[in-house]
Amino acid sequence: PILMVLMLLFGGFYVNTDNMPSSIRWLASGSFVRWSFTALSVNEFEGLNIACPKRNHERGLEAGCVKTGEEVLERLSIGNITVLGALKRELALIGVMNLIAFICLKGNMPRFETLRPRIAEDGDH
Repeated sequence: PILMVLMLLFGGFYVNTDNMPSSIRWLASGSFVRWSFTALSVNEFEGLNIACPKRNHERGLEAGCVKTGEEVLERLSIGNITVLGALKRELALIGVMNLIAFICLKGNMPRFETLRPRIAEDGDH
């Protein structure tokens, strides 16, 4: 459960990566949630034109209006990452996690005494 909470926290949805201290920012690279959120965000917002609501024009709030999907991605701290790039990082993360799990399981594998052949006595066949 604690790993899932950390993955959610560093996923980029609740806390923007640029707002994290630089000493822990690298932890966001190991979050499945981050790469999934990145791929979905790029897929949704790339090349999108957003019309500002009419009430923003009436109130003079055009400065805070986001007009393109690229601006949304910039606010989410998603740079020039493509959907394919995010998926490749997700697959690499899955591979690394599986390798770590395999090494841990292999190291903790039960060890048994090897069986030696039975030495036949004079009356045995």
